[in-house]
Amino acid sequence: MQLGYSIICIVVQADQISHHPLSAPKVSKARTMTSEIKRKLAENRLTKPLFDTEVFTRYIEAAYRAMYDRYQVGLPPDHIVVCAEDI
Repeated sequence: MQLGYSIICIVVQADQISHHPLSAPKVSKARTMTSEIKRKLAENRLTKPLFDTEVFTRYIEAAYRAMYDRYQVGLPPDHIVVCAEDI
């Protein structure tokens, strides 16, 4: 479950950045948070949009097309919004 591991590392690293150095109670809390995140990922991985790779792929490809279209006409980078009708 590589995605879960990546998300857990981000959460723990964010905690380390804001409260460095970690004391024993904070490490214990981080482990509790890790368990909670793993549980939530297991519950949500088959039902939530984040894990729907087919839809995610369509959206990211539409975003790439929009970026390339801007580049082709010489526009500078800007925020891009991808709507359902764009995919």
